[in-house]
Order: sequence, then C-alpha cells, then structure tokens
Amino acid sequence: MRLELRTSSIAAVVAVALIVPNQDFETQVIPREPAIEATRSSDAGQIVQVADAASKRNAALQAYENRDFLTAYALWTEIEKTSGTAESQFYLGLMLENGQGTKADPKQAAIWYEKAATKGHGEAQLNLGVLYENGEGVEKDLARAAHWYAKAAEQDVLLAQYTLGLMYRQGRGVPRDDRQAYRWLKGVAEEGFSVAQVNLAFLYLEGSGVSRNPAKAAEWFRKAAERGHPVAQNNIGLLYWDGVGVEENHQEAVKWFNKAARQGLANAQFTADVTEGQVPLSVNFSDLSNNSPTTWDWTFGDGGLSMDQ
Repeated sequence: MRLELRTSSIAAVVAVALIVPNQDFETQVIPREPAIEATRSSDAGQIVQVADAASKRNAALQAYENRDFLTAYALWTEIEKTSGTAESQFYLGLMLENGQGTKADPKQAAIWYEKAATKGHGEAQLNLGVLYENGEGVEKDLARAAHWYAKAAEQDVLLAQYTLGLMYRQGRGVPRDDRQAYRWLKGVAEEGFSVAQVNLAFLYLEGSGVSRNPAKAAEWFRKAAERGHPVAQNNIGLLYWDGVGVEENHQEAVKWFNKAARQGLANAQFTADVTEGQVPLSVNFSDLSNNSPTTWDWTFGDGGLSMDQ
C-alpha cells in the first residue's frame, strides 16, 4: 500500500535550477500489530475481544489495499469508535483527505491526522506537515509544517527527512541552516533516492553545510545520474567537461549530456569535428539536442563569448 502524498522539491543544479518531482518516494504503510498484554486463562472475554479487534484491523487494511474504500472507511470508523488507535485516526485522515470511501474533507482530515500525529504516528505527522505546507484544510503555516516534518523525520520517515532538508536549505519555515540541510539530505541520499543525491552533491560542490569537496559532488551526481536523474546527468557532464572533481573527459561529458537530452532536459548539446588548432578554424557542429535550439550562447577556450547562430 502506498500513501498518497504530495509535496514539492527543488533540485539544486550546476548553473540551472529545475523543479523535479519526488518520483523516488513510495512511502509504505507499515502494518503495526496491536499490543496484546499477557492474560490469565480466565480472561477469555478479553482474549476474544483482542482477537476480534485484530481481525477488524486486518480486514480494514485488506479492504484499503484492494481499493474497497467504502468498506475500509466503515471498518476504520468502527475501530476508531471502539479503540481510538493512532492507526485508525491516520487512515480516517488519509481517506478524508483523498475522498476515499467518503466525501473529501481536508479540514476533517487535518483533525484526524493531528490526533494520530500527537500519538506519534510518523506518516500522520508527515501528511499533517504537507497540509500545513500547502494550506489545505488548515491555514498555511510553514513553521508548523516544519515542526511536523521534524517529528516524522526523527522517526526515519524518508520523505519527511528529505522535505525537512530542503526547508533548511531554503530557509522555509525554519532559519536557513545548511548544516541541518546536509544532515537530513545525506541520510536520504544514502538510502538511494536520486533527488536527495542531487541536492547533496550541490552542497558538496559549493561547500554549504559541509567542507567543499568537488570529488564528493561528482560522486553523488554520478550516483543519481546512474539512477536516471536527468539533472544529475547534465551536471556530471558539466563536471567532466570542466574537469571539476573528476579528470577532464569531454567524451564522457558528451555521453552524459546525451542521456540528459534524451530525457528532455532543455539544454542543447553539440559536438564539433575540430576543437583546437591554428586560427581561423572551420568547425562543423553536430546538434545532439532533441529539440531545435532557439538561442545560442557559445563559450570559447580563450574566454570569448558569442550569441551568433
């Protein structure tokens, strides 16, 4: 089962900033077994009651997974009336937010999320943070959003850690703090999520929150590039082209430029049959971009610039 979450992220890049989706994240609902205290043999009624509660919970989880939302909503409502668990409150919030088995009601969703979040439910804390960040069902409040993201991040909810890292990086809802940004983004990057790897690479590249280390920047850009992230592919290409953090290698740079271009990254790329020699030179350029260029911005080895076609 996947939580239906929404958030935005900004990937820091070399020379250009792009908006990218959180395509890496598939936050799962982890089933939590109800705590069952040891009982005496005479507590038959209690044992039956606990078994019945567990059965209803499993039925509710199965109904939700099968997208039988009417049944799931009815079961979670019944479980909430009898047990009032953080899990039932979370699911009621989730289904009210997304209009699953009931009419969508962001205000009521926020109420249920907060009940569960106050009890320490990590995914509820994350989703409540999203509502505060977007101003859905509650008044927009980035400080409150950051508060709940931090609560979820401390419970190892990866999307919360990533979003909190970006908020520290941008100074949104919290004072800008690149060290905190580095702390949270590094953990998510190490879990293999390319959007975090791109942002971590940029921190290393500019020395924000961590000692400047172009080689580390190249390492993280390459990790994300190998996972298919177009911004990372473009950036590792730039590092190879200029020999920053890696040995200069124009052939390797063009390889990564091509990969990024095939994914629609708007930067046009060219190769030339002659790149150095006695002037004047006649050079034949090959257009490697997948879209027709509309403007030209040439940078020459001697520092010269041109915008001629």
